[in-house]
Amino acid sequence: MSNKKGRIDKSVNCHKEIKFKENCDLNCCDNLVVRDSDIYEAECVPVITEKIFDSIILEDFKYRVEDEEFTIVSTGKCNYDEGAPICIDKIGITYDFIGIAEEKKEELVNSESVIFSAEPGTGYNTCDEVFYNEYIGTFITNRCCEKDNKKQGIKSRVLENNVKFYVSNLQIALIGTIGDKKFKAISSNMPYTGHIFDGVSLDFYGRINLPKGSRKATIHEEYDGCLTAECATTNCLYSSDSDTFTAAIEFLLVVEKTMYSTVTEKMAVFTMSNAIISRSGEVSHACYDDCSEDEPSYNCSSDESRECFNETHNESICKYEIERIEDICRD
Repeated sequence: MSNKKGRIDKSVNCHKEIKFKENCDLNCCDNLVVRDSDIYEAECVPVITEKIFDSIILEDFKYRVEDEEFTIVSTGKCNYDEGAPICIDKIGITYDFIGIAEEKKEELVNSESVIFSAEPGTGYNTCDEVFYNEYIGTFITNRCCEKDNKKQGIKSRVLENNVKFYVSNLQIALIGTIGDKKFKAISSNMPYTGHIFDGVSLDFYGRINLPKGSRKATIHEEYDGCLTAECATTNCLYSSDSDTFTAAIEFLLVVEKTMYSTVTEKMAVFTMSNAIISRSGEVSHACYDDCSEDEPSYNCSSDESRECFNETHNESICKYEIERIEDICRD
């Protein structure tokens, strides 16, 4: 997944209807599909992996009307009639990123305080600030909560209060008429970066399954924010003394918070040694070239039996030599 988000509403003011077209008509790729694999050639390999235990999606929103100052940027603005009414026909909004300014934050899990930290390697840098939308924390369930021995998990309460969200490079554009002449205006000469709605915060509450038996669970969080400008109104009249006017903007901030809990599991995975999966789904074995000029090279045939050949066409010798060369290369 670029972090840049943008949204332009080309509908009539106060009535949202957005139409989209396929961008460059790009076709997406398909997932890899394994065909004709032989389970008798598979090997059982022990692994330690992270298994998803449960997931939930929480949502909160805020609706706010704020006065914004706009600057007329259309050419030929000296031709507008003095005192003509300013009418807004279209409104657009664009920004780069929505996130949280704190690298560490506190939440309550079953009434216990848990510190969540920003995922390593994440964060959006803007104007000497960093905003985050991915966090991670750990929690161990109390044994006294384990009353039903048949269930593997415990439904746990998660509460997060007073979450403040920040936006990067917010810009609002208006299109309309002054009298009978068209105009374009922007919210400011420099895009805005900072807190969304001063004094406003969001709350998230939900219940997620966590493992029993005092096992440590890792809780991942992802925030997906969307800020829209629903409507713009103004009663201002045009004045040649100023290129600016004030309009009331109706904003809607919606944030989805996805949480999923994971546990570390020891598993046995069946895999095919030295297998290569092609985009078409065919499975072939990887026969390695030599790792030095003194060693002979071996190649695999592409027929249906996937029979491996060397210079003497002896399959057993070829497989033995391949394993030997692999050991040499690893060393």
